[in-house]
Amino acid sequence: KINKFSLFWIIIAVIFFVLFIIFVVLYVITEQSNKSSSPFTNCPSPNITTGIGGGEEVQDIIIVGAGISGLYLANALSEDNDSTTILIIEQLPRTGGRLF
Repeated sequence: KINKFSLFWIIIAVIFFVLFIIFVVLYVITEQSNKSSSPFTNCPSPNITTGIGGGEEVQDIIIVGAGISGLYLANALSEDNDSTTILIIEQLPRTGGRLF
């Protein structure tokens, strides 16, 4: 026999489970739609020329700062287009920004 208190917690658990399933389904749908319409797919390439390392190299994108945001942006841009050349400039001899 189930008392009212136990029934209450069972109903709460079922509600949270249903909300979790709805959240997961919405997340999957959103991720699938985001992959097909990336904001970086239609960006024009400025072809920036840099003289770093003694020679001229053409870079599509230059990111200033190798902190967590700069590294994440470089990763996101490289996943969207493998042919994009990215240059990350950092003043410190390490990456990670203020994480250390």
